[in-house]
Amino acid sequence: MPSPVQESSGLVLVEAHQFTLQEIAELQGPEGSPPALGERLDFIAPFLYVISPGEDHYPQVTLQLWEQEPGPVTASWSQLGQIRARVDGDVLEAWAVTQGPSQASLTVRPGWYWLRIYCRGSKKVQGRTRGFPEGLEQFMIQVWPA
Repeated sequence: MPSPVQESSGLVLVEAHQFTLQEIAELQGPEGSPPALGERLDFIAPFLYVISPGEDHYPQVTLQLWEQEPGPVTASWSQLGQIRARVDGDVLEAWAVTQGPSQASLTVRPGWYWLRIYCRGSKKVQGRTRGFPEGLEQFMIQVWPA
């Protein structure tokens, strides 16, 4: 069974319901159309915002780099979206809005990639307003060349 050529995980501070994926220069939907981001993703270059229903907490974020499109994941994950993104830098990183980079980062070559974003555990943090719980919500972002 194929596995990612690179994988990196870490806790990322979600502030005001969001964290970012850095170094995204441009997004495209299928066949060059504008991407349909839905309620859980937003984009202002160079940031792809990943939205959480939880206010302030530390989800576990896993970034995976694949040589080709990965197969399906287990049913416990919900897919938030799949988009085509142009990466201009050589590092793709998950960042907290005010705290900066996390341990979740991938070394990549500049170019076009597919990003598939999954989440689980969102109901555990929805409406939570006290403390900064760790790992209740989890994100997995799969990346492969477009």
